[in-house]
Amino acid sequence: MQKQRLAVVGGGQMGRALVCGMLDNQVIHDADVVIVDHNVASRQWWGENRPDVSVCPDLNEAVKDADTVLLAVKPKVIGKVAQQSESL
Repeated sequence: MQKQRLAVVGGGQMGRALVCGMLDNQVIHDADVVIVDHNVASRQWWGENRPDVSVCPDLNEAVKDADTVLLAVKPKVIGKVAQQSESL
């Protein structure tokens, strides 16, 4: 199976649950995931708890090499996220 790069927009509770579930069940590997989140505390959590997962504060940088982009944000901010991205 070919490696797939996954960009996850939103590394908070929803993103953590989805990504950690995929990682724990070996659906994807840590090195193939990049998390993008504007929240410093959320980015720190990933660095402390899943150090092999890449973390990026810049949305466009995070999604540029991704095969799949997973939006793990509240519905009320999806429009804002889409406006910030050049490639969504």
